[in-house]
Amino acid sequence: MEYYTIEKLHPWLYGIHDPMDVYMYLVVGEEKALLYDSAYGFAPISPVIRSITNLPLEVVLSHGHIDHANGSYQFESAWIYEDDKELCLRHTGRTAKKRALDGAASKGISLPENFDDDAYIHSGAGNLKDMKIGQVFDLGGLCLEVVKMEGHTQGSVGLLAQEKRVLLTSDGANPHLWLFLEESTSVSEYIAMLERSLKLEFDTFFIGHSGREFNKEYFNRFISAAKNAAPEKAVPYGALPERKGMIYHEDDVAIVFSKDKLQTSTNKQIF
Repeated sequence: MEYYTIEKLHPWLYGIHDPMDVYMYLVVGEEKALLYDSAYGFAPISPVIRSITNLPLEVVLSHGHIDHANGSYQFESAWIYEDDKELCLRHTGRTAKKRALDGAASKGISLPENFDDDAYIHSGAGNLKDMKIGQVFDLGGLCLEVVKMEGHTQGSVGLLAQEKRVLLTSDGANPHLWLFLEESTSVSEYIAMLERSLKLEFDTFFIGHSGREFNKEYFNRFISAAKNAAPEKAVPYGALPERKGMIYHEDDVAIVFSKDKLQTSTNKQIF
């Protein structure tokens, strides 16, 4: 049984599902291919990519979190936006890699045969390259523009497939948004990002933990949930209890926040 599952989403776009419930996306142009995110990296990713295309490959990390960046060590290099580089180095360090292994064990995930725990723990981030907002990856007949999507983390980025009018957001914008982490922005900054992103020329988008294609209209739902989120409307969130997270639901959209994220940079309440 193969560790990863491939989903053909468009003739040019493939979702690669990691059984730890995270998606990588492979974009295939005429001359090059690009992998957006690298998941946990327990199993070799290159053979999956090479079963789809043999084109030269670029690797882009949407942000620095453990579930999106830990496979970057498997590649010659990976691009990341500078605001998340330090976070990425922490989340691909030995402590984080051990935590990833513990998480797989707790979920009953069977790792590949002959998996080397020690090698994985010491694998690090690999060669990280500094990526700029507005940078364009020309894959031949298909260009991907790096767009800033701060909120979930300070340095989260999306990729806009210009010719296809499709946006890849990873965790930057999704129906279950974590905005209670130390590295998250304030709620007001997240709302500003969503309102700015609405002006981009895209019709649909794909997120980091589902292969579903969402309509752009969902950004308005995200904005509404973020604007209406307040402690008296929310209930306690179970994960990472030290962050005292609260979850607010609005139809099929949820946002997880903490009281300190309801502050602007000038430390004034926004609600």
